[in-house]
Amino acid sequence: MLTENLIRFADKFGWQKAEKDNLAFGLYKDYPFTIVDGRSFKAFITPVAGISQSGLKSFNDYLTEQSRALKLRNFEFADNFLCVRVKEPLFSLPIEKMEQVMDLLADRLEAYQVAKTACVVCGEPATKRGLYFGLYTHLHSSCSERDPVDFTTIREDDFVDTAESGTMQAYLPAMTDALVRLCRIPSVKDEPAPGAPYGQATLDALNEFLKIGESLGMRAVNLDGRAGYVEAGEGDRLVAALCHLDVVPAGTGWNHDPFDPVVTDERIIARGTADDKGPAVAALYALKALLDEGYQPNARIRVIVGLDEESGSSCMAHYVSVEELPDAGFTPDASFPVIYAEKGIVWYRLSFDRDPSGPEAELALVSGEGGERPNMVPGSCSLTYLENGATSTVEYTGQPAHGSRPDQGVNAIAIAMDDAQERLRQANLDDPFVTAFNRLIGRQTDGDACGIAGSDESGALTLNAGVLSLSPDQATLELDIRYPVTWDLKDLEQRLSDQAGSHGFRTELIRAQDPLYFPKDTPLVQNLMQVYHSITQDDAQPLAIGGGTYARSMPHVVAFGPAFPGDPDVCHQAGESIRLDNFEKAARIYREAFRKLTLEQDPG
Repeated sequence: MLTENLIRFADKFGWQKAEKDNLAFGLYKDYPFTIVDGRSFKAFITPVAGISQSGLKSFNDYLTEQSRALKLRNFEFADNFLCVRVKEPLFSLPIEKMEQVMDLLADRLEAYQVAKTACVVCGEPATKRGLYFGLYTHLHSSCSERDPVDFTTIREDDFVDTAESGTMQAYLPAMTDALVRLCRIPSVKDEPAPGAPYGQATLDALNEFLKIGESLGMRAVNLDGRAGYVEAGEGDRLVAALCHLDVVPAGTGWNHDPFDPVVTDERIIARGTADDKGPAVAALYALKALLDEGYQPNARIRVIVGLDEESGSSCMAHYVSVEELPDAGFTPDASFPVIYAEKGIVWYRLSFDRDPSGPEAELALVSGEGGERPNMVPGSCSLTYLENGATSTVEYTGQPAHGSRPDQGVNAIAIAMDDAQERLRQANLDDPFVTAFNRLIGRQTDGDACGIAGSDESGALTLNAGVLSLSPDQATLELDIRYPVTWDLKDLEQRLSDQAGSHGFRTELIRAQDPLYFPKDTPLVQNLMQVYHSITQDDAQPLAIGGGTYARSMPHVVAFGPAFPGDPDVCHQAGESIRLDNFEKAARIYREAFRKLTLEQDPG
């Protein structure tokens, strides 16, 4: 007798029920399926005639790898059918779980290019459907009495990497070598050079990446030294991963040369490993692995790399002006699972006119420098004092962090301003700029003293005082502010200007990026979430972040990885690294993301 949930499932999808045989059958995503009620399990059975040997091996390895997560009792390929038995709990398997299993199997059938109308005997397209030994399938009338062509015996001699097929482990040594080569290039933005508008090192990194892509058999294109891409596949549609090869300056606090990678048994340590050369390599080898399976996408797949992401993303503006835009894509430059919202980003320069005490003063702050970029929590700051006619310089050390997460770092400029105020106080002196800084910003990272604190579903506003330049007659301070997606920038700017002006600062806009927002039910978000869930079995939900990614540079693109939930934030910090197991897992996810987005007719 059929369980109530299977009856409800069959009714929902218009399937036929054969209660005396304890089964129901019908089409799911246009594939024929039969579900059988067993004792403490449900069997999901579908024909796989026509599947290639590489597809069969990958499918087998995938189910083996995911058996525990999916709570499979067992599975088998036999007589051109796949039978997956899922353990039944004390109560009947929920409809949602049945749909999850059906989605996974149907998506894999499509991924391995099993024809929806394949005859179960010969594997060729057939228009008629019916029961073959009691299982729902397509079948030619002329094939019903024939012995079937054997599609479901794996011939191990056809495979070299049988133990690691289905993962990216076989590619990990090459991925590691490629990442080490890229990280040896100090691709920080610099003065323009011939053919290198962002500096020679950024061009060197681009040329190295394109060289690696060409060695893997892909087409490689340099876009005027500003960006480039490698591409494979054919078709009118384009699916892309958007990555960048430029990095922020190394900063302080490293235990070794940050551009001489250290490879341990667990990780690769160097500037750029996580942001964003490692993810670029993962995407590149994900594409290579997909092609090595024999998969023939019905679209072109492109790994795009830019060279100015850390300083304004003019590289992607150039790409957009000269190249084709993807129909769907992702940028592996944030966190898993999918980033559906990115806060607005704005940089301001606050200027303050100084009138320092004369040489007769017992103690005066005469100059100072701190930080390297507005979007980095400064790890160092130096202040020079004139005391009784002699100058001395004091160095301050903080903890670098990404400017979108200033609360995770320790701001060296704020430390320096605290100390400066105390030194001057002890001499019964003050410095108007130091006082204004500590009242307006201090060690706060939420903008409260500036009158701009607040939040929405994308999170709270953050403020980072990233760069200080101080001379005897002027001080400038560069701020990085990440504001909630529903806020109006003009209102924010007015509030900041009014509050800063009351402390003697002039406010100047340096750079602004609008917020990015995709509803969570957008097909692109849902497609990538399905890929993430299928690989990790993690039920994490889409995220909103303060970071800015290439997803803002063109439509139909969202941020997707590479950091996993619970990973420490290492971007822009000393000791930046990528774990080898996460490197492999991210590449595996990107391989399936490429597959999913090329299969979907409306991926975005």
